[in-house]
Amino acid sequence: MSQEENRSFLKGEKMARVECPKCKSLNVKEVEDKSKVIAYFNHVPVYKKKIVCKDCTYEWYPDEKE
Repeated sequence: MSQEENRSFLKGEKMARVECPKCKSLNVKEVEDKSKVIAYFNHVPVYKKKIVCKDCTYEWYPDEKE
């Protein structure tokens, strides 16, 4: 998956489905990684997003190279 496709996924735009790089499942979800604060807005933390496979529990960041 290209970085542009990953960005589209994070913005909630319609696009090709994201698949797990480990098991190739399409059963994935986007979650906030509470261990990675990227900014604060009005004293509220903004967390980095990661994608988690619901089948094999593999976790990855959309901006990582596979």
